[in-house]
This record gives sequence, structure tokens and C-alpha cells, in this order.
Amino acid sequence: MGEADSLRKEIADAEGVAAEQVVIGDVLDAIAMHLAFEGGAGGEFVYSAPGYSAFADAARLAGGKSIAVPLDAQLENDWRALRAAVGTRTRALFIVNPHNPSGTVSEPGVLKNALRAASTSAFVLVDEAYIEYTDERDRAPTSFARAATSPFLGPSRRSADSPVFRSATPSCRRRSPRLGEAGIGNPHSLDRLAVAAASESLRDTAFQATVRQRIAEERT
Repeated sequence: MGEADSLRKEIADAEGVAAEQVVIGDVLDAIAMHLAFEGGAGGEFVYSAPGYSAFADAARLAGGKSIAVPLDAQLENDWRALRAAVGTRTRALFIVNPHNPSGTVSEPGVLKNALRAASTSAFVLVDEAYIEYTDERDRAPTSFARAATSPFLGPSRRSADSPVFRSATPSCRRRSPRLGEAGIGNPHSLDRLAVAAASESLRDTAFQATVRQRIAEERT
């Protein structure tokens, strides 16, 4: 679908990544199940709790085991505990920043170092669905640049990248073609009206600023 290809390029241009890295659609559950089945059904999926458990829940449907790691006393991701929970059976570490539901945002340097360390032994996925709505928008530690430039060697000993989720888009360099081969992010499965609406909303930067301001005021 031409509209989907155009939207993919618009997102890539806005985030400074290559168009082939962008996979659009409702793909989080599909990626979780894909990882759970890859290399034989099962594996462990680590995430922070309380938190957004949809990824681990989807993996569990495919035989995966969810490992919930409690947030720290500041309601932030407990990086030391998360690293400790990663083992030889870990298929993926799922990180949400800003965290849902606490709303805490990881300090940029801490997040960068934690992701670099974790990715030496696990496939890391970062969910930034709410990054647009933080007061720290200008300094929020987006992980898109890392997905574009920093490969790691996962437990399967294959080089890969860290997918980054936004409201509609994960980004990963080497895995994106494989997701397409598995039928994930097929443009023909997308609603054309949704694709058109996404494209228009991406261009409407004035409205984005208005929404961010309103949310900040309501939160205060």
C-alpha cells in the first residue's frame, strides 16, 4: 500500500532513522509471540511491575514465562534487579520509559548505560509510547538513535538491534526484515483511514504542542 510506505518514510525522517527500520501497525503482541516461538516455544520475558504487561502476556500465550521485577522505591525501573533477572532463558527484556503507570522518566545517562549493559545478554525492547507527554520532552532520553546505530550480540549469538515502540511504531535495523517475513507489519492488514490519520497527525506539530501543554496543565 503506497500510503503505508509514505507514512513509514515520514516517521523515519522525523526520527532520523532509515525507512526500512520502521514497522507500522498493531505489532507489539505479534512480536512477543514471534519471539516466544522463535527457537522453540517458551523462554522468559522480563519486565517491570506494576507496569504495562501486554508484551509479557502475549508471550505467555505462546508458551513464554513472564518475569515481573518490582519497581524501586522511587517507582522507577530497578536496573540492577532487571539485570539480575536476565538469564540464559531470557528471550526479551521489555522496558517502558516514561514508565506506565508511574510516569517516571529515566535519567538519560542512566538509561543509556543500563540499555547498553542489558543488551549484552538479552534482546531489549523499549516502549516510549508516552514520551511525547512528558515535561522533559526536550531532554527525554529517546532510544531511537540507539536503535539506529548500536547493534548488540544477544543470547542466541546473533547480532541484532533494540526495537523502540512509540504509539504506532517499533524501530529495529536487522530484525525489521525478519518481522516482515513473518507477516508482522504487513501494510495490507492496516486500515487505510488509520494510515491517513497517522500521517496527518504526524504533520500537525502545532496540535501536538497544544496537546502536550494541556496534558501538562491537567497533570499539575
